[in-house]
This record gives sequence, C-alpha cells and structure tokens, in this order.
Amino acid sequence: MKKLVFAIVIVFLLAACDTYDDMELKVDTTSDAQHIGKIIRKSKNTILVEELVSVNGQPLGKIWVSINDETEIVDSEGATIKFAHLKKGQAVEVWNNGIILESDPAKTTALKIKTGL
Repeated sequence: MKKLVFAIVIVFLLAACDTYDDMELKVDTTSDAQHIGKIIRKSKNTILVEELVSVNGQPLGKIWVSINDETEIVDSEGATIKFAHLKKGQAVEVWNNGIILESDPAKTTALKIKTGL
C-alpha cells in the first residue's frame, strides 16, 4: 500500500514539473509570428529564444534572434520599447526576415518582437 501511495505522489510531482513553465507564461498560440517562446539568454544585440509553440508544424527548438536598427520591439499594448527592456524568462513573439541559418541553434534576424504576452 505504501508503494502505491508513493508511486501516485511521484506521478503527480512529475506531471506538475512538466507543465510548470507553460503555466507560468501565457503564450498566444493564435499569433502569426514565426517563433513563439521565451528568452533564455540575452547578449549584446541578440536573444536566444526557446520555442514553446510549434508554428506550421515545425519542431520546437532554440533560435538566436539578432536585433538591428530596423527591428521593431513592442510590448503587448503595441508601444515601442527598447532592447534593454527585454529580459531573460520573458515571453516573446518573433517575426523574422524569412532567412534562418541552419546552425545549432538556428539563427535569424527579427523584423518585429512583441513582448508581454
């Protein structure tokens, strides 16, 4: 009996751990963005995005997103924000220029980034 209770507790703990990140971030799965996920790393002019939603049946992965002077960065209300406002753990939608370098992780340049999902 003790083994059964222990097994049930373990199953519940594992199930809770598996979905915690998805519960923490509210992601718009109806977006037309090419990449939907969260920022897991930030450097000088790039962010590393871990995809949380599969777009067009593509497998989930990580992608380095370069930001340049032409990249539009907006919050959930559509107000323009600066690159400095992007934070690790923040949910983002990314529209790219159509070019994705097949490195590991992949690389692209953002036309638009929307935060605060």
